[in-house]
Amino acid sequence: MTQPASWLRSPFAWTVISGAAGVVAAVVAIAAYANDLSDNPSDPPAAAAAQAGRGTVPRTTPASPVPSPTGAAVAAAVQFTGQVKLDLATGVDLEKAQREGRDVDGANGAVDLYFAKEFLDNELRANNSDFHADEGPEEEAQYRCARAVTQRNERGELQTTFGQIYAFSMAPGQQYCFRTSEKNLAWLRINDRTDRFVVVDVTVWNG
Repeated sequence: MTQPASWLRSPFAWTVISGAAGVVAAVVAIAAYANDLSDNPSDPPAAAAAQAGRGTVPRTTPASPVPSPTGAAVAAAVQFTGQVKLDLATGVDLEKAQREGRDVDGANGAVDLYFAKEFLDNELRANNSDFHADEGPEEEAQYRCARAVTQRNERGELQTTFGQIYAFSMAPGQQYCFRTSEKNLAWLRINDRTDRFVVVDVTVWNG
């Protein structure tokens, strides 16, 4: 019977031992690789990042909705609102809340609206501003006028402007946007008119 010590010294024994060692090494390598895969799964980068909670997955941010104007928002910025009557050759300073025309030289200085007596036809003028035709509910006039004074509507189209409003063309219910002498945003609606006076409803907002 071959002794263990002499067997270990035989070439066959070392061949068997070397082969066994190689198998063990291979098993250890496979186990290590499998463990590495479990710690770092081969998911797509975006999915892995999402699972890890690192927030690298692109997200679509919805556009912020444009707030619609409200009556409260408009009222908070009102500087003056009321009915104004202008006789021929009189004007008003709306920043001083004047409701009746005063004798003035014309639409200049602090005068915001002036009813001018002309040879062919009387006309309403604004100081340093054109009139911009407007239509729609009074509650949303501030929003519309803010656009109108840029001379463009919501579609980006140029608005029609008037240097003056002729008396013959005035009709109750017509609405216009303009700026005051202090560059405040303003709105008016024709209430009544004759050849000798005009009555308008006016609102002025700060800024």
